[in-house]
Amino acid sequence: ETYAEKLFDKAERIEFFEENELLALLAFYVNLNANSCFITNVSVDEKLKGKKIGDALLFQLDKYCLKNNIKQIQLEVRKENIKAINFYKKHNFALLKENIDNFELQKII
Repeated sequence: ETYAEKLFDKAERIEFFEENELLALLAFYVNLNANSCFITNVSVDEKLKGKKIGDALLFQLDKYCLKNNIKQIQLEVRKENIKAINFYKKHNFALLKENIDNFELQKII
């Protein structure tokens, strides 16, 4: 099973389409027992970069979490991905744990 197939089959997704073309995606797994979710992928097509689509995806995830009584959102980001780290910090994610190559970030809803 490829990563894309796994996301399609098992992850919750927030998607942005334009003219029937998928241009942005936020995929996440929900753990209702822990009232948490884990972002596994955020992808935005190059032609939409700088248009706040990533912000809109995270806003929709916040709404989903509030509606479903999810209290925290977690993710991992590579340490060298400064742009992504700053993006998540702007959205109130904070450092939860530091690993060799990654930071684990968390946002409390």
